Amino acid sequence: MTTLNGYYVAPHRSQYAPTESAVTHKAGCTWTSGANGANTANGKALDGDAVHAKVANSEESNPALPGWSLQDLDLAMARLGVPFAVGQGGWAGVRAARAKGQYVVLQGDSDQFGNATCSGAYDGNHAIGVHPANDGMRWRINDPICPAARWEDEAVLKRYAVKLDPDILFGVFTTPVPRPVARYSMHFAARATVYIATLTTTGKIASWTTDRWGSTASSAPCAKPVKRAGVSSGSAITALVKKGAYQGKHVRVGGGVTVTEA
Repeated sequence: MTTLNGYYVAPHRSQYAPTESAVTHKAGCTWTSGANGANTANGKALDGDAVHAKVANSEESNPALPGWSLQDLDLAMARLGVPFAVGQGGWAGVRAARAKGQYVVLQGDSDQFGNATCSGAYDGNHAIGVHPANDGMRWRINDPICPAARWEDEAVLKRYAVKLDPDILFGVFTTPVPRPVARYSMHFAARATVYIATLTTTGKIASWTTDRWGSTASSAPCAKPVKRAGVSSGSAITALVKKGAYQGKHVRVGGGVTVTEA
């Protein structure tokens, strides 16, 4: 399972995928962003066409226009059983939703994206998905005209949204994006020296005992590694082993003993 900042990341859906219909290729940014949001927040496996099929053209808020409003997307999500709401509160509302771990569909004017990005291939009214993951001041986005998800500066995204409507047009998948529990494995190299910590009641390292691993490398599940202070020696990184020969022991990470996140 792929994660960013601990949040689940679903495979990116592009409106230009060869399996999508001609209407999705031409005008499907909002409903494809809806598919990306439902897949990320609610574990669905939708493409743009599957979302588009939930609302007839005659039911759209403005059937004469290409594409969808956020109200149209809200109707489609209700019919798919996916919790969704049209956003309120301007840019502060967008930031608040992301701070809660929610996925946002954000409408704007795509001419604000740089021409060096895949998003720069189109100028005009548009919709993208915004994931809650951050990289500094950059936000993770699913632009449906792009072949993959990418990062974009918050300032650029705000300009994109404000140019279309100063009040900010956005919708929120109200179920927070899942944060899967990380799983860790401890790996013992053949004949590795294993250092086992005895801890004080406050979690400091009181003393060490050593053991020698066998002639065959092996692994065991463990807890997340923790840096611990020593009572009379320096600090060290240890992890609690959950199964196997060292079950219930705090083993030092280093040398022939390593830990990986599953």
